[in-house]
Amino acid sequence: MSRGFNVAHQKVSLDVDLGEKVLRGSTEITIVPSDLSIRQFRFDCRQAQIKSVLVNGKKATFTHHDASGYEAFSDSRTVSDVHQHHLYRKYIDHAHKEVLEGELEVNLPRGVKVSYQDTSRETGPAADEEAVGVYAPLIVTISFVVRDPKTGVTFVGGHGSRLKKSFWHAYTTHAPIGAATSHWLPCVDGLWSRCTWQFEVTVPRTVGSLGGARVEEEEPDVDMEDADDDEGLEGATPRVKEELADEHVVKKELTTETGSPKQTVDDDDEDEEMEQDDKEEELDLEMEIEIEVVGNGAVVEELSHADASKKTIAYSLWNPVSAQHIGFAVGPFVEAPLPDFRDTDEDEDGGTPAGFPIKVFALPDQVSDASNTCVFLHKAIEFLTNEYGSFPFDAMSVVFVSEYGKAQMGASGGLCVASDDFLYPPDVVDPLLSSTEALTVALTTQWCGVNIVPRTWNDTWLTQGLAIYMAALFMKRLMGNNEYRYRFKRLAEMICEEDVGRPPLAKPHFRFPLFPKDLSFINLKAPGVLFILDRRMTKIDKTFGLSRVIPRIFLQSLSGDLVNNALGTNHFYKLCERVSHCKLDEFFDQWVYSSGVPVLQVTQRFNKKRMFIEMGIRQTQTDKSGEKKPVEDTFIGDVIRSEEGVDHGDEEEGGPKTPLFTGPITIRIHEADGTPYEHVVDIKHIFTKLDIQYNTKYKRLKRNKKEVEAAATVTATAAPPAASASNNEEDEVGVVISCLGDVLQTDAELEEWELSEWGKDEEMRMSNEAFEWLRIDADFEWICKIHVNQPDYMYASQLQQDRDVVAQYESVQFFAESRPSKVYSTILLRTLIDRRYYYGVRVAAALGLVKMAVSETSYIGQTHLLKAFQNLFCFPNSSIPRSNDFSDFPTYFVQKAITRAFSQIRNGDGECPAEIRTLILDILAYNENSTNSMSDSFYLSDLITFLADVLCSSDSNDESTREFAARAVNEIDRCGRLDTWIPSYQNVVTVAALEAKKRLFLKGLFSAKLQDLIQFTRSVNSSEVRLAAFEAMLHIGGLRNHYIMHYVFASAALDDSARVRNGIIDLFTRYLGTLAIKGDMSADNHADDNDGMIVDDGTQAAMEARKVQMARTSLTGAADILRDMLRQDTSLQTELWDSLRSPYHGLEAKSQLLDVCQVLFVPVDAFKVKLSTPSLIKLGVDYSSGSSLALRVESNIPAPEKTAVLPAIKSKRLKEQAQRSEIVVVSKNNPKVKYSVRPGFRITTNPGPKKKEVKRLSVKLSFK
Repeated sequence: MSRGFNVAHQKVSLDVDLGEKVLRGSTEITIVPSDLSIRQFRFDCRQAQIKSVLVNGKKATFTHHDASGYEAFSDSRTVSDVHQHHLYRKYIDHAHKEVLEGELEVNLPRGVKVSYQDTSRETGPAADEEAVGVYAPLIVTISFVVRDPKTGVTFVGGHGSRLKKSFWHAYTTHAPIGAATSHWLPCVDGLWSRCTWQFEVTVPRTVGSLGGARVEEEEPDVDMEDADDDEGLEGATPRVKEELADEHVVKKELTTETGSPKQTVDDDDEDEEMEQDDKEEELDLEMEIEIEVVGNGAVVEELSHADASKKTIAYSLWNPVSAQHIGFAVGPFVEAPLPDFRDTDEDEDGGTPAGFPIKVFALPDQVSDASNTCVFLHKAIEFLTNEYGSFPFDAMSVVFVSEYGKAQMGASGGLCVASDDFLYPPDVVDPLLSSTEALTVALTTQWCGVNIVPRTWNDTWLTQGLAIYMAALFMKRLMGNNEYRYRFKRLAEMICEEDVGRPPLAKPHFRFPLFPKDLSFINLKAPGVLFILDRRMTKIDKTFGLSRVIPRIFLQSLSGDLVNNALGTNHFYKLCERVSHCKLDEFFDQWVYSSGVPVLQVTQRFNKKRMFIEMGIRQTQTDKSGEKKPVEDTFIGDVIRSEEGVDHGDEEEGGPKTPLFTGPITIRIHEADGTPYEHVVDIKHIFTKLDIQYNTKYKRLKRNKKEVEAAATVTATAAPPAASASNNEEDEVGVVISCLGDVLQTDAELEEWELSEWGKDEEMRMSNEAFEWLRIDADFEWICKIHVNQPDYMYASQLQQDRDVVAQYESVQFFAESRPSKVYSTILLRTLIDRRYYYGVRVAAALGLVKMAVSETSYIGQTHLLKAFQNLFCFPNSSIPRSNDFSDFPTYFVQKAITRAFSQIRNGDGECPAEIRTLILDILAYNENSTNSMSDSFYLSDLITFLADVLCSSDSNDESTREFAARAVNEIDRCGRLDTWIPSYQNVVTVAALEAKKRLFLKGLFSAKLQDLIQFTRSVNSSEVRLAAFEAMLHIGGLRNHYIMHYVFASAALDDSARVRNGIIDLFTRYLGTLAIKGDMSADNHADDNDGMIVDDGTQAAMEARKVQMARTSLTGAADILRDMLRQDTSLQTELWDSLRSPYHGLEAKSQLLDVCQVLFVPVDAFKVKLSTPSLIKLGVDYSSGSSLALRVESNIPAPEKTAVLPAIKSKRLKEQAQRSEIVVVSKNNPKVKYSVRPGFRITTNPGPKKKEVKRLSVKLSFK
């Protein structure tokens, strides 16, 4: 939508008050009109109070239509309820539109008009024909104040909070996408209005300049013995809490058991004085910490300020970017040192020099973690600039902040504001890959996402996908090709599972406002599609694929060929065609403009007579019904999209489902001599029949133990298969190669490990096969599910002899999904034990052994898992685990996988065997990490989760189960207490303990009260612990408890932590999904639910229960059940309606609550208003002599008049009427004088304070 002008430049002046959570500022917006007749300018502005507006220095009138105050629905006179949620949505509809219309209307003042630009003085290149017709720019100056914003900017700390001043900070959040900046700055928001920027940000000079009493704020009187007085802990990182806890230990040591002070030596006073001096010195250093401004741009200048306690930081961003891509962070940040591992001072292509300014900032207690987390950044910048050209901005800054959303970050021009969840110390293993990849994506987003934006919302998949794909290429360089291919194989599996009933990539049907979590499916599928596009391009013409396309896009951006730096799908498609010299229209139609993934059913047989391999490939779809199964986490959004008809992929709403996927596919056949032969075939039909020529003489590979021994081949320490295979050595008995998985081969090991080999029949069939194995889509050019009917021993050959990690993984998946067998268990066990396999394959093998632990195999999978665990991680000939040693990362992940596999073993009754659950409890109880250089936080949290898994697998509630559950809860409590004093990484142990106890409670194995969880929701705990406690409260019955429910909603509105506020709304929507799909699993009802099991006794109740259970398997049915469950819950309706109208919720929370109301409640067109009317009665006062008063009751309702003339006031008729009616007596002589008669009272003047007795009077009598 054109607004009649373009923004050329914007200058912003901000004064950030961290204590009061206020932004005061002004902005000068230089606009260039595009319409001579324009008289009004519209800007986007929310949450702000506009003080004044000037246009070219002259005062202008303006109108601010900001619905963030929500006056209409917050008026006390309205009595509307939650059934009018659709009217409320319409009231704030401006925030739910694809294109913003602007809330601030500025009128052109008198004396200012739009005129053509004067080019008479221009003699340079600007004075050309293109300049003719350009209108003169106007400068619009807007002064504004933003107080306690709930969207766009987050303040952490401030006056009234328990957080120490040295942790107060503020930062921009960049959500909702395309509408975030307008929540704290008047501008033209969105992705497509780009301009240059200048900033002047005024902040306190140091922490000591933040205001308030220094001693009271910075050194609170902390009494750790009283849990209610834990000052200074809210929002602090676990390290700060640990230090305070250590101080508490010291305090405890200085007291006796009775609480009295211990006897001290003479120099105790001196020690106390020294300690006090150290504290004061530390406090002084804390007060001197500089308040930093981290913003866009590299040139930072400090300007003088009239107030000596403040400073003004100025910086500029001369690369035009949209308002969405500006931001800042203000706080006591400290720059973290980064090592530079680059080899040269300047890259070979003349790109970014080695001295490129990249800085990392973190809060004072997280500097070392930031250095460890970002150690790779220089290497990443070097790789990206070498591959894709110079960095698009002058500098790059990364700042880690607290209270951001879980693992979220916001990217802007040369700046990344990231959650401190990404930080990890050197002794933590698990976040290494995920944090590295996420921060690399933050870097690549600077190229594609900030500098280059999508042309329309439908092109979002392209910029998101390119940024993630570029990051994956760096991860390939960093972690190796095995990790790269393994991760994309797992990605393809997730796409096949998720792409059911989803809209196409290029027609995503976004619901606005748009938030980062709404892009989750696009972030999943888009890089996968680009990966197979690159494979297909390089396969067709041996070109460089996307490695040529992506740099050319950035080159077009620099040269100006990419209009407004906006990249569209059509432009990208044509560029790919020019590079690859082939048509790609079918590929984009099938993978980008359509949805779904194919399933390939492959049949094959060898025709010995013709010497051909006859093969047939039949293609089907993963989803035929189009019905999306309900998922708890996304249930509310899925229901809305389903009702709106955008998730079924139909032609009208979401784009067609692809009936047939076409294109080349590589078939690799490993023939009898072990030589791989590739055949590229073109899939064009639903069923494709192929005849593939056989190439070699009929000879066999020796792969079993007897053949190897007969040929005297050493296999124990052999290299991968291709490295040791003989070339063309003719041998009557065949060719012998070395294999992976050739461990546990001796007779003693076979007996000890209870291993099974192939039988004679299988060996005979193996010897008669013409080829070793074959692979479909060997080069990973498709995202699909493939089922090949080759025999199991061919998959065994593929697992042992193919060097490709994807081939090995596919073989393991085949054995895990096949019918259980002792031979299969032996193959998986050898894969698990052999350290030469990639760790991902070994992890898959460990989980695959679970499928072999069934009665048909005499639970051999369980035996093999136990033997493997004892061999790898226990003392010799013992089940007692050795001390942890996580120095070898692959072994660490395998260890976790084996314990996870233990928790998934089930006997014939569907329960975990007693010996296995006892083993898991013993592993947790005897866990020893004192000699380990690495943290065991995640290992412990996983063990707690696995312990809950084995307990919840049982439907029995006998005495032995309850006894074991009591032991498990005691062990879980022990781990929780240890985590209180020695906090684990992000308190993952406490979070796992709360989740486990919640599950045990729902299973009836643990008694808990809602009050017990409240202590974990207090602000002294970390955000993750608090959210876990709130979630547990909802699941164990908080929704039925009005007081708990009110506490939850009040916390969601009033809590100091933005992360907790938004997190409560998130977990509430997820809980509704659980309630719809699984029902109420709380203690009062879990016995009736039986985990989905129904005892059908033929009664009507059993039939109804079956109908309900069947209905829960569909989105529509589950939504109807949820509505019926909550229809009469008036308390919930009140809480939801109050939350919707509350000014304490941000836009994201309100959007989620509106979605909840849309699913739960049928809209009713009504707008009830409460009008103030007089009271039916009122009190009057008669003044008696002295200080006594006489009260009387009077009516406020006027009575209809009836007239009667009374001869005297002593009339009996009047007296009788006075006893039963309200009477007004009006004097005929003086109508202004009125008298009232009330039962039991004499006629008195009204309203005078003096009473007057009337004895005789002619009156007009009015009465009812």
